[in-house]
Amino acid sequence: MTLNLGKIHKQILYFLILLLIIYPGYGQDKLKFGKTSLSPKELNVDKYKCVITPSASINEDAPDNLKLFFNVSWFDKNNASISPPDKFSLITKHLKNIEEYCDENGKKLSSKPGLFSKEIELTNSFTIVPAGILEMANYRNVIFKDNNPPVNMKVLNQSSEPITFNLVLYIGKEKNNALDIDDKLEKISWSFILPKKQNAQPEVLSCAELEKKYNTQFKENQPKFNIGYYESKSLEIESGALAKDVLFELKSSLLEFKADITSLSFLKETIRNNPSYKDCVDLPVIVGSINNYLTDPARIDAIIEKINKAIVNSADGEGGGSGEPPNEAFLANVQHSISAYNLLYDLKMNPDLLSNYDEGYLDELYIQLKKKKTAQDSLYNVLISIDESPENKRKYKEFIEYNNGAIAIIEELSPDILNNKEPEAEGDNDTLPDKGSFPYVWIIFPVIVLLTAFGVYKYVGKLKKAKNISKKA
Repeated sequence: MTLNLGKIHKQILYFLILLLIIYPGYGQDKLKFGKTSLSPKELNVDKYKCVITPSASINEDAPDNLKLFFNVSWFDKNNASISPPDKFSLITKHLKNIEEYCDENGKKLSSKPGLFSKEIELTNSFTIVPAGILEMANYRNVIFKDNNPPVNMKVLNQSSEPITFNLVLYIGKEKNNALDIDDKLEKISWSFILPKKQNAQPEVLSCAELEKKYNTQFKENQPKFNIGYYESKSLEIESGALAKDVLFELKSSLLEFKADITSLSFLKETIRNNPSYKDCVDLPVIVGSINNYLTDPARIDAIIEKINKAIVNSADGEGGGSGEPPNEAFLANVQHSISAYNLLYDLKMNPDLLSNYDEGYLDELYIQLKKKKTAQDSLYNVLISIDESPENKRKYKEFIEYNNGAIAIIEELSPDILNNKEPEAEGDNDTLPDKGSFPYVWIIFPVIVLLTAFGVYKYVGKLKKAKNISKKA
């Protein structure tokens, strides 16, 4: 009996094709909780070889968050490991990250490699197929290299179907004043299957464990003072006894206090919503301690408004006008924008957390962020007239980035908020004057601007005079 090997080979081939059709997940990387390495992929770049090896990380306690890390290795034509080449870089495009990078670093973007070459169309480097299963967070890294921060993704829908992650990189040269995009590399892809989320029972803590947990969180967010301390300072503000640098420090402390009570308000609701709240006698005690600090944000805003007016009045150099420039308040606003963005990003990634906040929380924060922008613009104009340092410019751009990002998330979470009127300036009324009444704000606002400008002019004049004296000395 003779065997027909050719026929057997064909049967095996048909069987493998059938297997791939029946089992679409065959050959895919199946992710597991923890870290999973995906298959390495090679790219030929110039005369070098670039090997990219991703690894996926999923925490079982947060199965809806997926992180992709990339290991990037370079080899020469002899397959010897080398350092990344100096003459070009691999570049990623995600939303407006390249344009923002150029703006922040004073570079001009060019995606037209030659005089007669066609301009390269810059499309997103990362795509996920099918849509609707994973959502990718903003990725700001422009230069694609080893040990970059991970690509963060949120699992929108659990699926047992294979997911394909596509990556397209650009070749570019970074110069002192330009970023040139010269070429677009071929697309490489990885396919994987998400791990199944376990329906684990929530951990049940004893009353002693809950008390320790919530007490620790309370102490981490416990303000240094309560609202009574700041209201007592109002009398000193009205008397004009506080120097300008003290006013800025007080405003910075107030902004920190306001952020703390926002965190405490969230903690209070978390404790009260705990199923063991009524059974654990110490939990209401912690809530009572929190209540000692909670206050109406309007009371804080009223003091901030007094401080702002006192700062304007001290700008003429009389009395308290000899303090340092408003660095403290400026930096406090930067930190506030970063904190607000991080908080809102967590809410975006897990919208269920919104139930822990009051109904009007997003509206209030939206108005606050808009007012912060107006206040920060004024502070920046004062600072830059005194010292045009790169650090001040960088911090201002950082503020704008996070402030705009926070506002964008609120508009995404609450589209109806766009129908509300935006605040015009810190301390202004949020509504227009009644029909027929005289819009006094049209007079008051220009007067404040003129007073501020006059104060800055005198401040800069004194600064220049002091410099001239020091030179003569």
